Amino acid sequence: MSVVWLIENLTCGKSPLFEALAGNFAVRLFASLSSFHSLAKAEKVNFPRILIFRGGKSELGKFCNDSWSPFPDAFRVLIDEKGKDPACQGPSLSEKVYTLHSEEPHFELNRFLKKLSHLLANTANVIRHSGLKLNMETLECSLESDTEPIPLSLKEAKLLRLFLQSAGKPFSRSDIMSVIWDNTKVSPRTIDCHISRLRKKLLHSPLSIEGIYGGGYVLR
Repeated sequence: MSVVWLIENLTCGKSPLFEALAGNFAVRLFASLSSFHSLAKAEKVNFPRILIFRGGKSELGKFCNDSWSPFPDAFRVLIDEKGKDPACQGPSLSEKVYTLHSEEPHFELNRFLKKLSHLLANTANVIRHSGLKLNMETLECSLESDTEPIPLSLKEAKLLRLFLQSAGKPFSRSDIMSVIWDNTKVSPRTIDCHISRLRKKLLHSPLSIEGIYGGGYVLR
């Protein structure tokens, strides 16, 4: 079941959008951007494929900002409370998801769910390489010959995805810091510790993360 995070500033106790989504997706509801951001900083959380935000214009800019969002790779659906067209931002996606009409209180849920299902179906959340499978939705990796999944932290999953998508390409520590830590300055030891933990989890994999001269790593 796909992971969808919904941030909605509710004026009443119930959310029709949440109730409609919950029957089709694994949905997590947040009452504000601040509560979403606080929890999203945690390492062991399911990686959301879709982030949906319904709120005021003053918060939309922050939600769109890649450097602020803990999940810049997730698709973001922005719903303008004033009834204007929402925008959707994400990798290789420029089309809008649906149009919200303010006179329709249930947000045209049937049309919304249909388009959201199509969007999720076309989102690559599983990466396979040399017999290793990475699931960014469940934060697990596994050998295709072994049914037992290996749990990963969010940082470990992002690291493995980076290496799998560019196998054989060397990455310096500054490259890794830029992609995985969104340019937040961290010590070389922090990066090395995350790599070390990931290496241990890939011990029985045909792939290995090797150090390179001058500081950095490559997947072989």
